[in-house]
Amino acid sequence: MEKQSETVEPLIGVLPEADVTRFDRVEPDAHFALPAHPTVKQQLEYYSRYADTRSEPLYLRLWYSAQVLIKEWECAALPDYKVTLDQITNPEATTAIMWAGNIVMRYMSDLDTLPKG
Repeated sequence: MEKQSETVEPLIGVLPEADVTRFDRVEPDAHFALPAHPTVKQQLEYYSRYADTRSEPLYLRLWYSAQVLIKEWECAALPDYKVTLDQITNPEATTAIMWAGNIVMRYMSDLDTLPKG
């Protein structure tokens, strides 16, 4: 997992001139960004989506929750990250979904981590 922060053009739903954190994967190639400093509303939307999907299997819960925050999604195996998954048969899409769901969960969990020093 490679993590970088950079300033980009304002994104819909993100504070103007907010910076984002980018995540990249190889095989399958997948890239997305998350708000570097999620607002309280964004955090609550993420955690609410996770709670609202508690009857779903774990990886679906992680994926549906991650969709609340994901920006700039790029993945040939899953070009539209909001597509109904019942329509997709590519195993690389499964890998990308599991990867992204885990990344976003870890990212949100690390928001509470205080810097040491």
